[in-house]
Amino acid sequence: MCALSDYLKQLNSILPINGEIRVEAIEEGFTNKVYKILESGQPKWVLRLPMLESQCFHIDRQTELSVWQQAAQQGLTSQILWHNPQGVVLSEFLTGSTLPLEVQHTQASIEQVCRLLKRLHDMPPIKLHYDVQLIIADWLEQIRLHENFVSVSAQWRQVSNWFEALPTVVPPEHLVLAHNDLNPKNLIIDGQKLWLIDWESAGMNDPLFDVAVLAHSQHLQPEHIEIVCQYVLGKPFTSGMAKRVLLYRKLYVVRELVWLLLKHLTAPQELNGLEWYHVLATDTDFNPYFDN
Repeated sequence: MCALSDYLKQLNSILPINGEIRVEAIEEGFTNKVYKILESGQPKWVLRLPMLESQCFHIDRQTELSVWQQAAQQGLTSQILWHNPQGVVLSEFLTGSTLPLEVQHTQASIEQVCRLLKRLHDMPPIKLHYDVQLIIADWLEQIRLHENFVSVSAQWRQVSNWFEALPTVVPPEHLVLAHNDLNPKNLIIDGQKLWLIDWESAGMNDPLFDVAVLAHSQHLQPEHIEIVCQYVLGKPFTSGMAKRVLLYRKLYVVRELVWLLLKHLTAPQELNGLEWYHVLATDTDFNPYFDN
């Protein structure tokens, strides 16, 4: 990976030659290094430098780029201005702010999220499928085979037991293009406009997985979950939907914890994944399902 200054040199044809350019780090997020580039004090561009090994974390950069571009055409996200094969992307700066971690939705904001999610799920299908259980199983195996496995063996056994206790998901016949990581920091709001960012996990999936991640990470009330399910699926809410959303919420918790362990082993300089594992595994708001 090149230094930031090297990428800025490569962007000479895009960035203004005589403009006053300043670069500031955007501290939100665990996955990548992200910078906003300002011209004359105004933010104009965002430069994303990926910090994860793509194959290790099931990130398909070509698919990510294709979905990102399609979503931009639909007005769901930022326009890509430059990219390279390693996943470095320069995009337009979206005005607004990400949702707070403790976001509390209103009826109006839930309706806004519903419309955004439906537009995403109505996008043309792609080849890549996102199977959260297969991904979790692969990550657990990578951790088990890692040379420093002993440093996380106790946590690995704990989260493996939680994962194995969950039933296998039978996917529905109809899959949609899903975001698969709708945490508050992947949504930007600017007045009445809502944007999606971070397309690394995008792939064909059960639409209720997006609902489950949204519900869990954004603290949706039961009545809001019903509204989103009905809007996204276009049918009345049922107990079967509720059970599937609950199972996906549990899988989301497991996925995030396993991701932290793998991140700790493969990129420890970027994030103390082991410390964050302990924080989240024992947080009854994030993990109300599994006994520590």
